Parts: sequence; structure tokens; C-alpha cells
Amino acid sequence: MPDGINNDDGFIDSVIRMIEANLSNHDFTVSDLADRIPMHRSSFTRKFNKLTGKNPFDLIESMRMEKASELLRQSNMPITQVAFEVGFTELSNFSRAYKRHFGYSPSNERNDHE
Repeated sequence: MPDGINNDDGFIDSVIRMIEANLSNHDFTVSDLADRIPMHRSSFTRKFNKLTGKNPFDLIESMRMEKASELLRQSNMPITQVAFEVGFTELSNFSRAYKRHFGYSPSNERNDHE
């Protein structure tokens, strides 16, 4: 394992840093995280679930949605570009994920902060 992730806190910190560094990469998956640790995907997922009570996929999506919300509130970037910046290649997929996460659409977020 890379330096600094031998303990549980280091493991979680490393995972979060890897996700942050890859938010715009639409191909970035849980398998990529596991490969970079390096661990088998199922072992990685089990350890992550044990330490956080969450699925690593859910953390990736949650971090993408939080970043998207920040971009929508703090920039004039078009919604399509925001979607791309947080790893989505299809606006419809981004809009569905955003609404599932927050309960309202990205355009509602934008309109509420203009």
C-alpha cells in the first residue's frame, strides 16, 4: 500500500484525495480506487463500508454532486459544463443524479442563487 494508508484514517483520507483529484474523470470508478490502493475491488469495498458505513460509489457520486452544487452557486458556468466538470458526459444523467441527491434540479439550484 502507498505510504500513509496503513491505518484506517490514512486509508479514508487517501480515498477522498483520490476522488477529489478525479472528479472530472467520467471513467473513474470504484475499481480505479481499489487499483490505486492497491486492493482487490471487493476487499476495498468491504473495508470502506466497514469504516464509513457507506458504499464507495455513493461517496464518489456525493462528492460530485457537492462540487456541482458549489459550481452552480459560485460560477456562471453553463450547467452542461458543470456536468462535465464533475464527471458526467450526458446532461440528462447529471440532472437525474443531481435531483436524486438534492431533491431539485440543477437549474433550480442556479435560479435560486441568481
